[in-house]
Amino acid sequence: MSDIPVSDEVRQHVDGHAAGVAPKQSEGAQGCGCPDSGRSLAHISRDPTPQPGDQIHQPGHPFDGFTVISVYTRAQAIADGVLADASTGDLAEVSAQHFPSVHVAMTAAVFALIEQAVASPKHANDWRGVWHDILHMSRACPVRVWQGGRLFRVIITGTGRKRLHTLKAISHPDETGRPCLTIMLPEED
Repeated sequence: MSDIPVSDEVRQHVDGHAAGVAPKQSEGAQGCGCPDSGRSLAHISRDPTPQPGDQIHQPGHPFDGFTVISVYTRAQAIADGVLADASTGDLAEVSAQHFPSVHVAMTAAVFALIEQAVASPKHANDWRGVWHDILHMSRACPVRVWQGGRLFRVIITGTGRKRLHTLKAISHPDETGRPCLTIMLPEED
């Protein structure tokens, strides 16, 4: 079962579907009352990411009782260019060196910052070196730490007059539940 908090009633309902047992129903009701009941198990998800139409069941959470209307996944953000995947291609080895078994990505703004640093002819920057510095400083020198994230500073030359940059690292699961790390500017979410 995923880590999404659900009531015992919902958990029994899902487990009943998974076992092929029809969940309890009220007298005269057809199926369990789920929209797809009797056709498929598509309406039952063990995916940690809520899907459109799912209701949030997290007592005490500000969105408890709300219905999800849209979901934008990490994979979609990478495909759209909102995030740059640093776990594949030239940066994969550096990412794995610092964060083994973690999918690492950066926002388009951080990508542009590195691109600017590498393009500067005055400095001998390369992609792997700048990315190494960012990941190393994200672990070695946090400025502020909270559960699932941290602010850190790193020197990146070749980005104009500013050399000392504050960045943010957020650790979280992706839509499949695997561990992820996203490097972004402090004002980004």
